Amino acid sequence: MQEATPQVSAAADDDDARLESLGYRPQLNRVLGLFANFSVAFTYLSPVVGIYSLFAVGLGYAGPGYMWTTLVPVLGMLLVALVFGELASHYPIAGALYQYSKYNVGRRYGWFVGWFYGIALLVTVASVDTGVVGYFTALMQNWFGWTINPSSHLNILIITLVLVAIQTTLNITGAKVMGRVAQFGVYVEILGTLGVAIVLAIHGFHHGFSYLFTSQGVQNVKSNPLGFNFHGSYGGALLVAVLVPVYIFYGFESAGDVSEETKDAGRQVPKAMRYAMIWGGIASLIVTAALILAIPTKGGIAAVATGGVPVIFARRRGWVPAGKFQLGKWAWPVYIVGALYLLAMLINIVAPTGLSSPRAFMNLDWITLVIMIIVAIVGVVFFLLAHSGKSLDDHLRDDAEKPAAVKYK
Repeated sequence: MQEATPQVSAAADDDDARLESLGYRPQLNRVLGLFANFSVAFTYLSPVVGIYSLFAVGLGYAGPGYMWTTLVPVLGMLLVALVFGELASHYPIAGALYQYSKYNVGRRYGWFVGWFYGIALLVTVASVDTGVVGYFTALMQNWFGWTINPSSHLNILIITLVLVAIQTTLNITGAKVMGRVAQFGVYVEILGTLGVAIVLAIHGFHHGFSYLFTSQGVQNVKSNPLGFNFHGSYGGALLVAVLVPVYIFYGFESAGDVSEETKDAGRQVPKAMRYAMIWGGIASLIVTAALILAIPTKGGIAAVATGGVPVIFARRRGWVPAGKFQLGKWAWPVYIVGALYLLAMLINIVAPTGLSSPRAFMNLDWITLVIMIIVAIVGVVFFLLAHSGKSLDDHLRDDAEKPAAVKYK
């Protein structure tokens, strides 16, 4: 991926001219290249963090074979990334999902998408940061001999707040600094995948490649290391196990969040979204395979497991993408299959099947669904009290575009 080309300045002017043709005057400087934009999306997705956090759970759900469930969300979300890429190319502006929804479905719908997305970002950052606590306390013990209880609520709160403060400081210093931090994160991710896989291979794997296609009896409650009961159905085990990589493969849309700060965003942002999904999938398969093959023969998986879609409506209403990246005749098949994938995974995640069900480890039975409803109700209250979105029609309108205002090469 190239960071810049001799045509970068002209391309940036091209995107800004497009926004002006839509009735919006660009407010931010385009300082990020393709690699920096890709780095923002890839580090948000962060396959290594997700795998190290949920590897034991996936192993407990479906044994070594759980690795192959990674392909489901990778392929499904790649279709979603293609749709988002088309939208990002049409609207090379900060805001991503909020902007796409507002102008393709309606301002009220866009407001609620922004509300849900904002809550999701807050929850995601906080929850991921809490996952650092165990590693941080172990590091302090090894380096300085400090004994910090990783299960203490106060310690979790303090460490998480400090980490959030550091992240906030880095973000508000500007897009260039954020881009450099994200690029450094990519190098760390590479070290955490290829580096770990190479080290484990050097020390010697304990199993052959065929081990990756086995269940090790996890479908039976007596041999399941986490005590999950799938009543002997390995298909049922895989259906729930796919939720592990589903929780990892999102965040690529953050490339669109910084579109207005990206050079030649109409071309580079769609590429960055696709690259984040593809390389994220490859990295996940590599590190997951290496970890599984390195499972000790003594104790087996038990020792490891216990240790540790708006655009469719827009098309129907006559919206035609005018960005540099377009799906053309493949648009509708991609939209439909991508939407069906999202619907299937949503049902799989929130389906209340009882606290004794293996799925309850992910959704706490009704809790996830109830929280979604509460967030929606609070959003409605805020919307009604603030009369939100009344002036949105005067901002970035497709009907304000002047014919042939911008010509793409």
